[in-house]
Amino acid sequence: MRENEVAWIIVDVALRIHTTLSPGLLESDYESVFFYELT
Repeated sequence: MRENEVAWIIVDVALRIHTTLSPGLLESDYESVFFYELT
């Protein structure tokens, strides 16, 4: 997998998390969900 593909996956996951959970959560909450989604 190329760097560009990895970057697109990361950005896509981040945007999906942000739109689903809405802004205003603690960074640690986002970090936990982000880790779960990427693994």
